[in-house]
Amino acid sequence: MGHFRPKSRSSIGLLWRERPSNNPKLVPFTSVDNSFEVYIQENVLQLTLDASLSAMPKEAIGLLAGRVCQDAYGSYTVVIAAEVAHNDEVEATASEIYISSNSYSQLRSRLETNHPILETIGWFHSHTTSPSIPSNEDLIEQSTWTDRNNVALIVSLVSERARFGLFLGPEAIPLFCRVSLPKLEQ
Repeated sequence: MGHFRPKSRSSIGLLWRERPSNNPKLVPFTSVDNSFEVYIQENVLQLTLDASLSAMPKEAIGLLAGRVCQDAYGSYTVVIAAEVAHNDEVEATASEIYISSNSYSQLRSRLETNHPILETIGWFHSHTTSPSIPSNEDLIEQSTWTDRNNVALIVSLVSERARFGLFLGPEAIPLFCRVSLPKLEQ
């Protein structure tokens, strides 16, 4: 009896969907040259802000989930869920946060359990004493996310005007919100 041999490898392409530009619950971010867009659900922004405020005076960290899709203009990312690391999973101060590989695995497992059909597409953390610009440590972390569609969201607690910073791919390309941010509860 012969062994099973597949005819070819399966490759799942990106989900083909028109951009959700008219969805009022999704906040659009874009690169300066408009070559890439990310849409973040309002409740994810609220959840990350709430987690950041709750962790004060320490930093908070978590993972983002959603989908990378494509349309006639190329690929784009939609962030529709987040999972926050628990206090006992991190060592944090007002200016840095550390999560062990074991705790990171627990966090990722919770995200996958709570959102089984979504992909882990990025991470977030808060800055309690600085703007929403990546630190050197943030840039190193983002460089480990090797897919060009992965994002890093930084939540600053020092400036309501520039509360959220979003960065794309391993190069941490800054993205800018194209609309006024929704009024979030604090």
